[in-house]
Amino acid sequence: MVNYINIDDAYINLIRVSAGLLCGTYALYKSSSHIRSVVIKLALFFSMLLIASLISNSNAHFVNILWVWSYIGIALLIYNHSISVDIAKLILIAYTIVFLVGSVFNKVEASELFTTGSANGVSVLFIYAISLYYIIKYQNFKNSNMPYLPILLLAFFSIWAANRSGLLTAVILAFGAFLNNIVFNKSGYNKGKSIIALLLVCVLIFFITDNYLGSYSENMLNKYDRYGNESVRILIWYEYFNACLNNIEYFLFGAPASDTKIIHYHFYNGNTHNAFFMLHAKFGIIGLIFFVYNIFKFILRQIGKGKIYLIVVAAGIITRGMFDWTSFPGLHDIFFWLIIMYNYLGDDAKYKIA
Repeated sequence: MVNYINIDDAYINLIRVSAGLLCGTYALYKSSSHIRSVVIKLALFFSMLLIASLISNSNAHFVNILWVWSYIGIALLIYNHSISVDIAKLILIAYTIVFLVGSVFNKVEASELFTTGSANGVSVLFIYAISLYYIIKYQNFKNSNMPYLPILLLAFFSIWAANRSGLLTAVILAFGAFLNNIVFNKSGYNKGKSIIALLLVCVLIFFITDNYLGSYSENMLNKYDRYGNESVRILIWYEYFNACLNNIEYFLFGAPASDTKIIHYHFYNGNTHNAFFMLHAKFGIIGLIFFVYNIFKFILRQIGKGKIYLIVVAAGIITRGMFDWTSFPGLHDIFFWLIIMYNYLGDDAKYKIA
């Protein structure tokens, strides 16, 4: 079967990094001097961390510096309220149409959807679209409810792609959305409606699973034939972690993830299948501590305010990042940079872009 979307990965990356740099330039120009100063210092700081690890272990490339500036630029654009709810909704709809056409109408295998990448990318892209929509919706309507339909679609696409981590993320998002809508939402959202909606989502997920269980089971059996009952991810994490514990340079700057003497599953080309291990591999222990500290700080601040909306979104991003290289650098960097901005610049931009 031919690939459904025949676009070279290099062109996608070029478009993405160019768009990010343009967004960043525009957002910096329109932001206050304080916001501009903080963002530039953050980008410079992480560029230097990346260069340090690059010299030490060759995990990164100088081109990765562009990704740092690109993703922080897009995050700043979101932080400054420059993307409307309608645009975020259109992005979510666009991804939905592409995946629905591939899965339902054309019956394309998830692994064949793109010429590059894997089926895991389906849930990564859709979680990005969901998170973007939820965050921008929250910026415009404080204490807003979290719609269940995007989560249902995520569950469906994850089952289609035989992606367990995507399905787990959908479950966590559904539970978090339910808590937000009936417990923490103070805008008068109908609790009975929320309970009925959640039950409907559960029924539909069961229906989807039942109908796609055959293809899902087949994909799981194929993985079992390749790897047996061992978890390749756990083996990779163990080897990487063990290397860092036994070498002070690796601990400080990251272990060479593509070195087959350290990680034997060399066909992954330096991919540890964990965003936080990739954070350590490319930005060292300082980068890892910085982000982990700020994630906990962000969660505690939101709990202190009696809000969990943004915590639910963050939980989805973090859960998916625990099982794949989604960030550092990656598309989900945008949301981690937003967490940093919320911590150091406040929950809302003081100077919005016109």
